[in-house]
Amino acid sequence: DLFIIPLDDGADWFRYHHLFQQMLQQKAATRLGNPFILASRKQAGDWFASQGYIDEALHQFLDGEYLESAVALIEDNSRNLLNSIERQRLERWMALLPETIIWSRPGLLVAKAWLYYRHWRLNALAHVLHRLQECLLSDDVDLTQREKEFMLGQLYTLSSVTTYFLDQDFSSCITSAKKALVLLPQSEKGAQSISLAVMSLALLAQGQQKAAIEQLLQALNDPPPKGPARAQLYIGLSFVHITSGDIYSLERVAEQFLTLADVVLAAITPANWITGIGRYEMNQLDAAREAFSTTAALHYTTNFMAACDSWLSLTRICQIQGDMDEAQKYLDTVQAEALRLDCTDLLPAIEGLQAYQWFLQSEIPRALHWASTFQPEKTVDYIPLSFNQIFFWARILAGQGEENACQTARQIIENK
Repeated sequence: DLFIIPLDDGADWFRYHHLFQQMLQQKAATRLGNPFILASRKQAGDWFASQGYIDEALHQFLDGEYLESAVALIEDNSRNLLNSIERQRLERWMALLPETIIWSRPGLLVAKAWLYYRHWRLNALAHVLHRLQECLLSDDVDLTQREKEFMLGQLYTLSSVTTYFLDQDFSSCITSAKKALVLLPQSEKGAQSISLAVMSLALLAQGQQKAAIEQLLQALNDPPPKGPARAQLYIGLSFVHITSGDIYSLERVAEQFLTLADVVLAAITPANWITGIGRYEMNQLDAAREAFSTTAALHYTTNFMAACDSWLSLTRICQIQGDMDEAQKYLDTVQAEALRLDCTDLLPAIEGLQAYQWFLQSEIPRALHWASTFQPEKTVDYIPLSFNQIFFWARILAGQGEENACQTARQIIENK
C-alpha cells in the first residue's frame, strides 16, 4: 500500500498516490513520447465510454486531442440527459467543447437549444434554432433522412415555443407544432407533449378555448402518456385555465397533477408549482408557500421558469405576511441563479420585485430610482410569470401620491 490508495471497501478499485502518479506521467512522457501518450488516452477513453463512465472518457479524449470522439460521445448521450434530472452534466460537457464545434454540429445544436429552453433563455434559443435550421438545410450535413427528420421535429417543437412567447405569432406557432407532431417519432413523447401544450395556448389566444382544452384532454386520455410527457400536458392544460381565469378548473388539474407526482419524480416540481399558483390565487397563502417551497427546493429538476416563478411567489407571500428578511433571501437566491444561468430574460421581473421590496421597507430613494429608469412600454409579454414588473412600478408610483404619475401608470396598465 505504499504507492496505491484503495477507492472502495471491496478492494476492486485503486488509484496511485498522486505523487507517484505524477512521477509515472513524467517518466512516460520522457521515455515513451507524446504519440504513445495520446494513443493511450484514446484507448483509455474508449474503455471508459464502453463502461458508461462518460465524464472520465471525455477527460481522456480531450486531453488526448481526440475532439471528434468527445463530440460523438456527447451527441450519443445528450438525449438521455435531456430527458432526465441530470441536465447539469450535459451543461458541463458542452462547456468543454469549443463554440465553433457546437455551432457546426446539428446534434450539439439540438442539445444546446433544449438547454436554453430549460433555462428559459428564449432569445438565445431563437438564435440557436436559426443556426440549426441552416445546418439541417445545408447539403454538407452528414445525416440520414431519418436523423434529419428527427432533428427537424425537435426544431419545430422549440420553434413553436419561440413563435408563441417571443413573436406572439399564434398561426406560425400552430403550424410549427403541427409539423413537429408529424416528424417526431412516437418515442419522443416529451417533445410531442410540449408541441401540443404550446399549440393549445396558441389556440386559446385565437379565441378557441374549447378546442384548446379538448386537444389536451384527448392527448391525456387517448392513450394516456406516462411520466414527463403527461406532466407537460398537465402544465399546458393548467396554463389554459390560468390564462382563462378559471381557477376552479385549475384546482382540479392540480389535484390530478399531484397524484401523478406521487409516482413520477419529474412531475413533483411542476405539479407543486401549478398547485402553488392555484393556492395563491385562492388566497391560501400557507398552502401556496408549502407548494412553491417544494418546487424551489428541487429547482435543478425543472424548467427555470417554474423555479423562478416559485421564488418570486415565495417573495410575495413573505412580503404579504410581513417576513421581509425571508423575502429578501428568496430574491437574492433567484437573482443569483438567474445570473448563473445568464437568464437575462427574467432579470427585469426580479429587479421589479426587488424595487417593490425596497419600497415596502421604506427605502424610497432606491425604489424610486428603479421606477425612474423603468420603461413600461418596453416590457415583454412572453414571460408567463405570476407577477409583472409593471404592477410593482405602478404601486411604487401610486405610493407617492403624485397625480400625474398615477394617471400615467393607470393608462399603461389599461393598455396592457
